[in-house]
Amino acid sequence: MIMRKCCPPGWLHSSVTLSVISSPQGCIYSRPEYLSRAGGPTWQVPLGRRDSTTANAARTSDIPSPFETFENLSLKFSNKELDSTDLVALSGAHTFGRSQCQFFSQRLNDTNPDPTLNPTYLQTLRQACPPGGNPSRLNNLDPTTPDDFDNNYFTNLQNNSGLLATDQMLFSTSGADTVAIVNRSSANQSAHRC
Repeated sequence: MIMRKCCPPGWLHSSVTLSVISSPQGCIYSRPEYLSRAGGPTWQVPLGRRDSTTANAARTSDIPSPFETFENLSLKFSNKELDSTDLVALSGAHTFGRSQCQFFSQRLNDTNPDPTLNPTYLQTLRQACPPGGNPSRLNNLDPTTPDDFDNNYFTNLQNNSGLLATDQMLFSTSGADTVAIVNRSSANQSAHRC
């Protein structure tokens, strides 16, 4: 919805011929415009792939899933030479977007719900994703300002309102160095901007 609002049909046609770029390139090319219109930073994006001339599905196995433990999530980032600051900053991209019920419904279990979920938010999510409901139903990753590029995502984590377990664990994992980074990002909007 916000993508249609921020990037209405035809806006990209004026500067790029869609027949010469792929759909992923179109998404990459439109991202700065989208973020800028939603209050985020902007930058120039050169066209064309620099990393490969072919897709390689085998190399996607190390992309973190929403079911990772904190240790696995941290390990996957460190294996790419990324640290905890990178982990929190990149997770902050969840200030935008949606996730399907199937990627977090295990946290809503009636007999053993995720204790890191705010009880009010838990009830909201249970209504949106009831047992036996549509596993593909979309929910906002940022329930407070889903279409704005801001630091409310981090405040949501402080309020135990992270949609994905991998998001909430950045703040709720006792002793994790990510907690201080989340606090800093929540307190300062400019800390969230690259």
